[in-house]
Amino acid sequence: MLMEDYDRLLNAIRYLRCYAFCVFGCKEQGDDLIERFLREYVATNSRLNGRSYPLALFKAFHANHTVCKAFEALEKNNPRAVEDALHTAVLALPVKLRQALILVRTMDFTHHDAAEIISLAETEVARNVNEAVDRLFQQEQPRQRSHDLERRVGAGQSAKRSSKPGTLIGNQ
Repeated sequence: MLMEDYDRLLNAIRYLRCYAFCVFGCKEQGDDLIERFLREYVATNSRLNGRSYPLALFKAFHANHTVCKAFEALEKNNPRAVEDALHTAVLALPVKLRQALILVRTMDFTHHDAAEIISLAETEVARNVNEAVDRLFQQEQPRQRSHDLERRVGAGQSAKRSSKPGTLIGNQ
């Protein structure tokens, strides 16, 4: 293996670790799964074909029996609480939405490549990404209104409703 190929492969593994952490919400669990996957992958003498390393590695990761079982178990169990609110919101998404969102919006895969990785139609990946984003925004809106009210009241301002539903204004 050429040094350039080796560097690209290591970079692809770093991306895979980041992806597993984002999906599972736990670095140790993600790293453990990737280690098992890589051991099985090497033991079967599988080779990455001439395609890009990230795409080939992510696709093999999703096709791996151990990884599929881990995703199924994750879907059945509620993910553990995470202190970071955004990460908690992402972890609250169904696994299929979370996978599409992370692959496309965080890992910079195209809808086409993400579809290949998780074995869905490209239109389904696009729909899942859009639904994930919509759900995250829906979760954020009530939290933001509550935060705005707390800030205004905490600053000594009284709050009252404006004529526009859901909008708060502070009295001076």
